[in-house]
Amino acid sequence: MFSLCMPNLLLKSCIFICGSASNSNSAEVMQLNADECRQAVEKSKYGDLDSFGKLVQYYYPVLHRYVACRVGDAAEVDDVLQEILLLAWLNINKLRNTNAFKVWLMCIANNCCNKWYISKALFDVPAEDDALTSLECLRVLDRWEDSPRILVENYMSREGRSILFRRYSHPVWKLERYGQRWDEKLPNANRISINGEEYIHWYDCLSDIAF
Repeated sequence: MFSLCMPNLLLKSCIFICGSASNSNSAEVMQLNADECRQAVEKSKYGDLDSFGKLVQYYYPVLHRYVACRVGDAAEVDDVLQEILLLAWLNINKLRNTNAFKVWLMCIANNCCNKWYISKALFDVPAEDDALTSLECLRVLDRWEDSPRILVENYMSREGRSILFRRYSHPVWKLERYGQRWDEKLPNANRISINGEEYIHWYDCLSDIAF
């Protein structure tokens, strides 16, 4: 029987190859249509490492941009990416909807970035000049249940998102988990239009504009 344990060395090699390709102007970009992507996901669920590698190569540019935007520290990006890919590989057999691989992968990325922020927050001491901004962050978080829209409108900028996640990553992590449990209520309660495109959850907005 196939073992879901995957050596970290393979993931590191995969990250190195994908990263080198994404930084090269002459490199051929992996192309997958919807059917090919679905087939690759199905094969990956049964332990096909080559198929999983194709998925990694295809989604790596978007994944890398997201992690780099969230983490910011170039020295830490590869470590976070490695954790994301390892978790994706170990849990891909649990993915029920093969058409939702990208969303599923980005959720793992989001959780890993939040975990990274939480670990860093233990050593961070907020600067005094950030007091007013930090207070506003808390006020927005306090109004989460009533008005998720406020969180989007106040933290649309990259600077605002960085402040929010850097200073209050743990509360945001809790709120995201709360929000995910109530996704069935969001389509009717919290529709947000940005640049002509409609979203149903503030996380979708932040993820999209971060790229």
